[in-house]
Amino acid sequence: MWAGAERATRAADGRGALIGQELKQTKATDDLVAGWMAATAVFNDLILRNLIAQYWFGNRSTYTIDGLSYRTFTVTYADGIRESWPVLPNYRLSSDKLSQTPIPGSMRP
Repeated sequence: MWAGAERATRAADGRGALIGQELKQTKATDDLVAGWMAATAVFNDLILRNLIAQYWFGNRSTYTIDGLSYRTFTVTYADGIRESWPVLPNYRLSSDKLSQTPIPGSMRP
């Protein structure tokens, strides 16, 4: 299972994800909407490739908002910067998968 978790974590890198070229070129310095769209596209790619369970196995980090704990999804942008986004609890049933704002201070090289 560890190999699957590593593969899923690598798949969260927007530079190699099976998403549109414009989204692959999103940088951490782009506006909030561009970052959210790229992160959402990569997250959906993991779901479509049946890698989300492996991703959760390798990434158990959470973020608390108003006393509620949310799983986190970390995407790597075209410039190699990573950023984490809270995952909505009903992501399986909703068209919106990620919070509209990333986790404050989560951007890192």
